[in-house]
Amino acid sequence: MTRKTKDLKFPSFCLGDLTYVDIQEYLKYSDTILIPHASLEQHGPHLPLYTDTITSTEVASRAGEEAGIFYTPTLWLGYSPQHMRAPGFVAGTITLRSNTLLNVIYDIGRSLIHHGFNRLMFVNGHGSNVKVIDPVLRRLRYETGALIG
Repeated sequence: MTRKTKDLKFPSFCLGDLTYVDIQEYLKYSDTILIPHASLEQHGPHLPLYTDTITSTEVASRAGEEAGIFYTPTLWLGYSPQHMRAPGFVAGTITLRSNTLLNVIYDIGRSLIHHGFNRLMFVNGHGSNVKVIDPVLRRLRYETGALIG
């Protein structure tokens, strides 16, 4: 009978809370990791700028804990140029240029693959990220053979 990651005892399933020894132990049983990704942008006068980050973090952490799958800390920066209005109007949105975001996603993916994670599942919390990062997810897949979703 094989042991499941859910049966393993870790202080957390969040990569940032763990030691490299925990990660090495996990990789003996699974090569899957969730990567929550969101944005910091306005959502009207009634919601915090962190709304997309809160939702992607919750989805990844709850799914990870339930399934026994590691997840990374949330990448809170995303692609939100549509919310960059006149200075001072609807203030607070922070956006990355598409090339910057692509490079960040690529580097995160390559780092995780380098360490033995070969099933990377990006948990998106912001709609505008999807079309922007699709080419880099395909590139990671084609270059490494890893399963990218």
